Order: sequence, then structure tokens, then C-alpha cells
Amino acid sequence: MHNSIDERPCWLTPSCRDKVNGFHGNQLQECLFYYECKDERFIRSIMCPGRMRFSDKYKACLPTLFNCENSTVS
Repeated sequence: MHNSIDERPCWLTPSCRDKVNGFHGNQLQECLFYYECKDERFIRSIMCPGRMRFSDKYKACLPTLFNCENSTVS
């Protein structure tokens, strides 16, 4: 079964259950991607440019993040 929005298998589509509307880092992909939720539904997945990682704290792709929780590379 595939997600009708982007044709990925449903087990690869991030869950928006209990998530607020907006953007969230995809931890399964080390936050190289982030996704949009609206009304607890997955809307789309977006790749950060240039190997940046999405910060859940700042809601932006940043160059120095090691993971979604904003731990930087030492």
C-alpha cells in the first residue's frame, strides 16, 4: 500500500498522530528530511539542502546539527 501524496510505502510515511500543525524533523532519516503535518495528517516530506539537518527547536534546516534534538557535532 502506498501513500497517495508521495507514493512512499505507508510504513515509511512519518506519523502525524498527536503532532501540532507545522514542520517536524524526520528522525528515521536523521533529520536530513522534515515533514509537514496538518490536523494530524501527513502533508509532505521535504529534504534539507546541502546535507543540512532540520532543527525541531528552530523549525529550520541548519548546517551544524548532528540530530533532531539540536546536539551539535563536537
